[in-house]
Amino acid sequence: QQQQQQQQHQNRPFESQNAKMIRTSAKVQKMVQEIIPTLAKGQYIMILNHGMLGVNLKQTYLEGGGVYVDFMVPGGNAAKSGVIRIGDALCRVGKTSVKKGSIRDVPGIIANHSRPAPLILNMEHDFLVWNCMD
Repeated sequence: QQQQQQQQHQNRPFESQNAKMIRTSAKVQKMVQEIIPTLAKGQYIMILNHGMLGVNLKQTYLEGGGVYVDFMVPGGNAAKSGVIRIGDALCRVGKTSVKKGSIRDVPGIIANHSRPAPLILNMEHDFLVWNCMD
């Protein structure tokens, strides 16, 4: 019986924390519907609810600055979201642009934003061209 339960668990479709929050919260659905038209090619939304993001952000030294995801804490909100990948650049926190932000100010902006907090990231893993840069 335990083996059968494990098999059923493995056959269930995976639903990320991000997808579940969007599916079950009218407030988050409305937020996402308003943000989607503003996204540039290669950008996506991660909704941060309670707690910390669970990543290590690193400063880029390209012209214009900015931060990117250098490491994800296993089991943290970023890893559970199912959308963030190492190398992704953080572009906005809510309506606040962090595309030129520094490692000194961006964590505070994330921490002080009301929840749920929409984070806009760029999935370009090529640091020479970030869509969130001017």
